[in-house]
Amino acid sequence: MKRFILIAVCLFLICGTVFYYVSIPHNVSDITAEGGVLDLTGADFTNTLFTLDGEWEFYYGQFITPEDFRYGKSLDGTVIKTPGSWKNAGYSLTGFATYRLVILTDETDLTIQIPKITFSSTVWFNGGKVFESGKPGKTKEETEPGVRTAYVNTTPENGRIEIVVQAANYNWFVAGLRNSFGLGRSAVVQKHAIIRYCLAAAVIGALLVLALYHFILFLYRRNEPVYLAFALSCLTSSTRFILETNSFAQLFLPDGMGEGLTILYLMMMIFHATALIFFIHTAFAIPIKNKVWLVLYGLCFVIPMIFFFIVPSGTCYVNSYLYLVIIPMICSAVSAARSKRLREDFYYALFFFSMVVFILWYPIQKVGLDDALFMPGVATHLFLALCQCVMLSAGYAKGKRREEELSTKTELLNRLNRTKTEFLQDMSHEMKAPLTVIATGIDYADRQIKKESGNLSEAGSALETVRDETQRLGRMVSGMVDLASMNEISDNRNRVNFALLLQNSAEAFRLALEHQNNNLTVEIASGLPDVFVENDRFVQVMANLFSNAADYTQDGQITLTAESDSMFITVRMTDTGCGIEPEILSRVFERGVSGRDGTGYGLYICKTVVEAHGGTIKIESAADKGTVVTFTVPVYGGQEAGHE
Repeated sequence: MKRFILIAVCLFLICGTVFYYVSIPHNVSDITAEGGVLDLTGADFTNTLFTLDGEWEFYYGQFITPEDFRYGKSLDGTVIKTPGSWKNAGYSLTGFATYRLVILTDETDLTIQIPKITFSSTVWFNGGKVFESGKPGKTKEETEPGVRTAYVNTTPENGRIEIVVQAANYNWFVAGLRNSFGLGRSAVVQKHAIIRYCLAAAVIGALLVLALYHFILFLYRRNEPVYLAFALSCLTSSTRFILETNSFAQLFLPDGMGEGLTILYLMMMIFHATALIFFIHTAFAIPIKNKVWLVLYGLCFVIPMIFFFIVPSGTCYVNSYLYLVIIPMICSAVSAARSKRLREDFYYALFFFSMVVFILWYPIQKVGLDDALFMPGVATHLFLALCQCVMLSAGYAKGKRREEELSTKTELLNRLNRTKTEFLQDMSHEMKAPLTVIATGIDYADRQIKKESGNLSEAGSALETVRDETQRLGRMVSGMVDLASMNEISDNRNRVNFALLLQNSAEAFRLALEHQNNNLTVEIASGLPDVFVENDRFVQVMANLFSNAADYTQDGQITLTAESDSMFITVRMTDTGCGIEPEILSRVFERGVSGRDGTGYGLYICKTVVEAHGGTIKIESAADKGTVVTFTVPVYGGQEAGHE
């Protein structure tokens, strides 16, 4: 939960920062034009931007040049409030007009930001043409559509800047000066522009990177189309913002955006909605079973496309029809709200919240914020994409954890299966010889007993052999069982008094050793530190070493010593027995290798236990001189019980 809260807070901070610095105007004066004049005489331009909003002179249905104004040509005009479409003032959406504003200022060098003017325009400063986007005309046939933005340096003449704008619109659903002109000192204007465009570029770049990454991820995981849906969502979002009002395409393309790119911009809205719906249905596993819903979804996307390509001047009216794509988005959101995943996973809930914000923001933006804010949808798109990404990442992480858990369990089962197979193979191999001896001995004894002239003494000898082989078989099976359990050392380790363990093990074998006329000596250094081991395993190690010493030693000396340094305890078992044959000494720790009639598992078990606890073991032996087994164990280092 803490991780989720931290991620959610970070997303809000990132998107809030982007919205604050990209979309919201800063240090903007509230001085407005009146009667076609904006008086900025004495205004402080030090760190202030001035929007050229307010009342502009307006001449609908007329193309007037600066010369016409200069020579006092009789003109029939009025004033109109900007920013805003001239349709809002009661004029026909399609048509042409001229705007004029006079700025009074005592500044000398200024920069003016020319915004998107729909849908073609020509701009003059103090009688000189400084900007042209498309070619405005008095009819649709005469007009070449085009929109772009620019930053133009200008110098007032006699404390006066005259701005004349000719605009024509036959293609768009708003007309004229929909967006604000900006005015300020060059350094101030550039500072604000750099901050906005750099952050906007970062957002677009992030969306493109997310799109590429998840598309590649989809290529490797084609059974999960949610990655493709998210890649398409990011791609359409980034393309839309490249073409967004006053954005990069309008600023950097030499001819700005013509009708084709404008239609592409509107299509990106539809494609993004399609990708988002695709994402919702795949992420929440929501099937579309009803054909009525399929038809409804299709109509909501097809109708705006018809206006793009079939209806003359379709883009003038497509804005209203774009709202149709909200219908399937709302339907998908309702289906997602009923999903079980939404109630079980916080990250799905976070995405659902971002989707609701995104759906509600679009009409709010179009109704009242497009004129006042710069790229107002950038923060909501970024928030939606980041929430999608976080949701997918969390799901991917959970999937990987499940895969790792399954892999661990599978590996454990494989080890158990290998242990079982090895155990059965060992049993099958090792039991053949003793069973053969037992079967042969019983058969021979049976024949001797049943014969009238049978040799009962030989029958008794055969049965003694059977008894010995049976006992050896029992020891061998016990060793194999111990060996199987050694393949996986458990974590049942505790702090153990190793001096006491060694002493008790020696005392347990003392009588058996003395019965064979062996002398046992135990030399344990005082203050021997504790160890962190499995107690029973090391009891078994000592039992195997004492048992081997007893098997190889008769009328001899057996010595157990233990000493320590700062890191390890060194234990040494020395006997004066017959020693180990040189040909098997190098392989004595291998499984099944024995010098006499043993099972060959004792020393293998000792090596497995000691090394599993971080120690080492070695053996030295010479024929008729005895054997020395030395092993080490790490001293106790403050570990907790049940953990290594």
